[in-house]
Amino acid sequence: MCAMQKTVLITGATGNLGRVVTDVFVTDGYQVVALVSSGKKLAAPVISYEADLAHERQTADVIDSLLTQHAKIDAALLLAG
Repeated sequence: MCAMQKTVLITGATGNLGRVVTDVFVTDGYQVVALVSSGKKLAAPVISYEADLAHERQTADVIDSLLTQHAKIDAALLLAG
């Protein structure tokens, strides 16, 4: 039986630490979902969602949206800030 791919949510994925951590999770076979600042994107296979984490309502809306597409988040790394 093949194990299901795990999903990790990373905030701050475009920062210095975030880029390194994101690369490690991609290399280890995780599906990486990243919250990024407006206008920033990460290369595939990372799935990027734009959010201004300083705005609670906007962040909640983005989280709700990504959870409809990724029903299970196995881990979260909150590296923004």
